[in-house]
Amino acid sequence: MGAVAGGRRVRALRAGFAILLAVACGVVLLLGSVEAAVAVAVLGVAVLVVAPRTAALRELAALEEVAAAGEAGAALPADLPGSAGRMARALTRRLAEAEALATAGRRATARTAEIIDAAPNGVLVVGADGRIEHANGALRALLGSERELVGLQPVEALAAVEILEALVEAERVGTAPPRDFVHGDLDLSVSAHAMSSGVLAVVRDVSRERQVERARTDFVANVSHELRTPITAIQGFTETLADTPDVPPELLRLVQPIQRNVHRLRQLFEDLLTLHQIEARRRELPREDLELAPLLAEAVAPAVDQAAARQQGFELSCEPGLRALGNRQALSAIVGNLVGNACKYTPAGGQIRVEAHAAPDGVCIDVSDTGVGIPKTAQGRVFERFYRVDGGRARQIGGAGLGLAIVKHLAQASGARVTVRSEEGVGSTFTVHLPPAPRDRAARTWEDTLRR
Repeated sequence: MGAVAGGRRVRALRAGFAILLAVACGVVLLLGSVEAAVAVAVLGVAVLVVAPRTAALRELAALEEVAAAGEAGAALPADLPGSAGRMARALTRRLAEAEALATAGRRATARTAEIIDAAPNGVLVVGADGRIEHANGALRALLGSERELVGLQPVEALAAVEILEALVEAERVGTAPPRDFVHGDLDLSVSAHAMSSGVLAVVRDVSRERQVERARTDFVANVSHELRTPITAIQGFTETLADTPDVPPELLRLVQPIQRNVHRLRQLFEDLLTLHQIEARRRELPREDLELAPLLAEAVAPAVDQAAARQQGFELSCEPGLRALGNRQALSAIVGNLVGNACKYTPAGGQIRVEAHAAPDGVCIDVSDTGVGIPKTAQGRVFERFYRVDGGRARQIGGAGLGLAIVKHLAQASGARVTVRSEEGVGSTFTVHLPPAPRDRAARTWEDTLRR
């Protein structure tokens, strides 16, 4: 309203001045002075022309004042005329909206930081530049770090190599599944996920869970150990009785089932003790650079003979010079167990194939068969201890349902993982995923140094 009224006043003054100018020129002409009349007219025209231009210059100066105030964050004048006033008011509204958005952003950032700091799990955020952007108090407490970690690179701020490996894996493939490790007196688990710019790692304290698991497995192991002695005695007596000459056939028929079941019980106790030994380890098994071709040939040798006796085809394929990072004994046991299962659950005339090949994230060993297959509903549970897909068939074949549980725990303890693909009535493929071997000796030495 003020700018409109000001414009009207300016136009009224200009009109009044024009009328006065015309009257002055007429009076001068009546007095007989033509030169004076011309001078008055020229002066009047100059005033009428220059005055608007001067007002425009004043308005431009006011606009410049508005812009400067807006850039500096100062208060904008509210009583400027014309375009300057309109610009000042519009800019005031825009600045108020921008300040409101900035305030909301600061509040959201502070709120997020409060939530992360209040989380019971350790949270680590690494930015796209490779430096730590956030590390909450829970993370510093779990790792026993008292210094500020923000701004540092993970390799210089974190002593747990498992966290560094999870960050690298998540950055490379998008996510790093949970991996357990020991730090001081705590059992910890770390997982990591790639973000749009950086990586998020979460560290959990699983000490209580591991304590409960160890108590349970200790109990099973103790029972198994105590029962091994009488089972061994029974096995010895039945073998002696079966080997004794002139044993009546009726008695021999009774002894043979005892021998079979004693053997199954003994194998069950051995598997339980093996599983307990694996789970009792609080650290990963030592790993080394492995040449896979000779290792696989040795691991599958018993299964080759077993497949030949069952009239099954067996094929081993490994890329020449293929190497991976792993534990020799664990990998041999894993592959041996998988091919043994393949032989058990593949009918006569079926085919078993073991193939090792390079993969984008390391090395894969596929153990495939044309056996009975596993229903989709059971594929998520086959690695559980004592789980059997078909109890009746499993009892006929033998075994206690611990083989794949041993495979899973051996894989976890040696930095590998095992997955399964299967179609019922067609066959199954179990894949062992191994990390790639270090490219040079220096890398292996650094890896070993970090693990000590």
